Amino acid sequence: MSIIASTILFLSALSVATAQQKNFNLTQGSSLSPGGNSSLLSQSGLFSFGFFPFGDGYSISIWFEGIPQKTVVWTANRNDPPLSRNANIVFTSDGRLVLQELGNQEKSIANATQPAAVASLLDSGNFVLYDSNSTIIWQSSDYPTDTLLPNQLLRVRSQLVSSSSETNHSTGIFRIKMQNDGNIVLYQYGVGIPDTPDYAYWSAVTNFVGNNATLTLDKNGRLYMLNRTGVVVKNITNEVIPSDGKMYRATIDSDGIFRLYSHDLGENGNWSIVWLVPGDPCLPRGICGINGYCDIQNQQASCNCPPGFVFINQEQMNLGCSRNFTAETCSSKNEHTKYAIQEFQNAILEDSAYAVLFSVTKEECNQACLKDCNCEAAFYQNRECRKQKLPLTVWRSTVQGDGYSNATFIKFGSSIDGMVPKDLESKKALRMDILIIGVACLALASILLAVFAILIFKYRIWTYKRLSREATTEGILMEDVSLRAFTYSELEVATNGFVEQLGRGSFGTVFKGTLSNGQRTIAVKRLEKVVAEGEGEEEFRNEMRSIGRTHHKNLVRLLGYCHDGSNRLLVYEYMSNGTLADYLFKSQQKTVIWTANRDDPPLPKDVKLLLTINGSLVLQSEDGQQTSLIDAPLPASSASMLNTGNFVLYGPDSTIIWESFGVPTDTILPGQPLLPLNELVSNISGTSHSRGNFQLIMQNDGNLVQYPANFPIAAALAYWNSETFTAGENVTLNLDGNGQLYLLKNTTGFIIKKFTAQRNSSGIAFYRLTIDFDGILRLYSHSLNQSDDWVTEWSSTTNRCDPIGLCGLYSYCTLMDEEPICVCSPGFDFIDQKMNNLGCKRNFFTNGCTNKNGGSFDLKELVGIAWEDNPYSTFPSTKADCRDDCLRDCDCEAAVFKNQQCSKQKLPLRFGRRKETGSGTTIIKVGFGSSETRKLGFPPILVFHAKEIRDGGRVLESATTAYAPLSRVG
Repeated sequence: MSIIASTILFLSALSVATAQQKNFNLTQGSSLSPGGNSSLLSQSGLFSFGFFPFGDGYSISIWFEGIPQKTVVWTANRNDPPLSRNANIVFTSDGRLVLQELGNQEKSIANATQPAAVASLLDSGNFVLYDSNSTIIWQSSDYPTDTLLPNQLLRVRSQLVSSSSETNHSTGIFRIKMQNDGNIVLYQYGVGIPDTPDYAYWSAVTNFVGNNATLTLDKNGRLYMLNRTGVVVKNITNEVIPSDGKMYRATIDSDGIFRLYSHDLGENGNWSIVWLVPGDPCLPRGICGINGYCDIQNQQASCNCPPGFVFINQEQMNLGCSRNFTAETCSSKNEHTKYAIQEFQNAILEDSAYAVLFSVTKEECNQACLKDCNCEAAFYQNRECRKQKLPLTVWRSTVQGDGYSNATFIKFGSSIDGMVPKDLESKKALRMDILIIGVACLALASILLAVFAILIFKYRIWTYKRLSREATTEGILMEDVSLRAFTYSELEVATNGFVEQLGRGSFGTVFKGTLSNGQRTIAVKRLEKVVAEGEGEEEFRNEMRSIGRTHHKNLVRLLGYCHDGSNRLLVYEYMSNGTLADYLFKSQQKTVIWTANRDDPPLPKDVKLLLTINGSLVLQSEDGQQTSLIDAPLPASSASMLNTGNFVLYGPDSTIIWESFGVPTDTILPGQPLLPLNELVSNISGTSHSRGNFQLIMQNDGNLVQYPANFPIAAALAYWNSETFTAGENVTLNLDGNGQLYLLKNTTGFIIKKFTAQRNSSGIAFYRLTIDFDGILRLYSHSLNQSDDWVTEWSSTTNRCDPIGLCGLYSYCTLMDEEPICVCSPGFDFIDQKMNNLGCKRNFFTNGCTNKNGGSFDLKELVGIAWEDNPYSTFPSTKADCRDDCLRDCDCEAAVFKNQQCSKQKLPLRFGRRKETGSGTTIIKVGFGSSETRKLGFPPILVFHAKEIRDGGRVLESATTAYAPLSRVG
């Protein structure tokens, strides 16, 4: 026998002899401590349970003891801080295994359901508790942390969660889960991160196995799947040659890679990697943290920061990156702020775009992001430009030739070390010296003045408080709007005690009244949802400021308000001739149902529509220049406008070669089917027929779905559907001449869903189905024997805030008297006061973590507003802690607190809608001392109205782009 073999044999014998001197069990009354008997050995001496060195203290762990490289495979209470030398593991006399530490409360280590008699560490690495009948009542193998040992099962709905690092065994950011469907999946880990494909980065594709499947590692290093009957249904790793001298473990490491390791017990080497998934070290989601990107260097994942960013912690690069320059906001006027764009080839960004540009070049995408103050990054692929805000949560480079051809653009400050010129900095230094001297002088004078001021202040403080309370609202409003302040008693007299009711809405009741001079009739709206203390205060001020500051010949006028105690009332001028819609639609109007080249600018009066001798339908300008109007497959011999509303082109053999019914815009008519994969797209407004913001798609799965336009199709963005997704292919949407709207399965001829019943119109009514510019799909009827306008017979939704994207970025939709209005979030103003649906922009400067004046941020809350959920960080929290965390986090500009969880949101906020239940509290960061903080008001609001919409004889909406109903101001 060689000297080496003899040495190994001697060490093994010594190890066993040492083990035999130790206790292999813990009994009631015994304990372990770092300063004394610190661990419990398994009989073979291969594993230990007890205190393991961790940081500046200890953790309670199970580790490989019988090898030079001590490797932790299980940790109790893994997220607790390191334990001191005063800690003790105590097996109490009543059969509980607990941690006792001086100055801290006793903590359970094993939550057994009944008292234990003995604790033991098995040679398998499993720490178990026995009852008095020697039955196992608790075992560590049922509660794995990051490692699976031989003969240990990962049961259904169980998971392994990675450690934070190789030396820190607290919970990391990756997990492998044995799902209920039998699939084994690697996910990013975190509170609020769901088990969805969006967060998965590898799977065993074993979802066919079904319930009660388990993942098993045997003693020979084979990973495989067992079904409920114990049959092997899939080998995850290949068969291996049995070896008695090797030990195996399967661990999800801190880098998100699930690895199978082996160790030769006869050697003093390290663990060897037998198998791993995924093979791409950059594939684990979020491996480089926010704003960091992953690159592969020497087959290892390497985290990097883009230009203009630095690591948050150089020692923990996976925490991500933060800016090292001051980013100006859309409201900034700093002439020294300059930006550049860095392009990254063949990189992948998580798709969380707030806007998508279609059919653009890479250079156009670059420039679009550079010019857009909201854009901080853009992803370009397949002629699509997806603009994003920071932080970027998943970003990785790809290998050339792996099927990707794209570009990622990152915007950064072109003068990173200081965006202000040096000469300006020197002037600032000089000004600072002068400022210090001036401040010192002022301070001395202020002390003298303060004594006198305090005496006056104490004398008049009660007067100040009273005037402050009374002037708060009036000062806010009169600052912007010339409105009269009424007392409650004045309005009570004017309305004769609120007797004559004009109408009632969701926010209050409207009464008719007359001012004291008898010369003016008014409509008084008494708000009933704001009487509770503090509740609805901002909504009240919002309506006063918004309508009071909006002037248009077609708008109702707000004359004044009442803010008297708990009473909140609005005073409007009274219109005796009905609603504005009644006035606008006394005369019958033409209704456009199809538009060619709808996004082109308006045509001049001298243009001509010609069918050329070559069979092309063209537009010819006065100078003879021709533009093709329709792309027909063959030359046309003639064109005709059919009685069905279908414009057709005929070929030489009189067959139809093109028809407008085949390319609908926003409307379908009787006899015009909406075919699979075809769509209707709304108009942009009631007067412009260019493409708008909403679409209706007849999907290939048989489901009819409404989405916001100009965004990628995603189930999360659907706001209405026919719930026929199981119908399959070849389903069409049909409207017949009697107004029956239905879905037809063309292969069988069966109607699978009716939206409206058949009407006996006898040909005296005409119907159309239109997706209106407000995003609602409506079926209209029009009597051919009368001059009445279109009547709404059916609509996809009755809540006019349902369409996602009705209001732009940073604004939300709320109903006022069943009418949708757009409201800016606190700290934001409308981009365009006349086009409020375009969204909002900040009304203060951010300049990093402090505003332009050097003051700290303030926080505002919105209750009952639902946004698109797009968090970059989610964690359990109280609302107070959520507020504090967002305030400290430079990347956090908004957070949603719901169900005791704080979700810090990626900007911009979009798709906001009032939703009274289940939406939580939105916390928005605003500039302290900004206009929003001072005034507590909101910018003007827009009331959307679709074209010619009636319910029976009652006008619901009009074609005006913005107005408040005149006789129904309530």
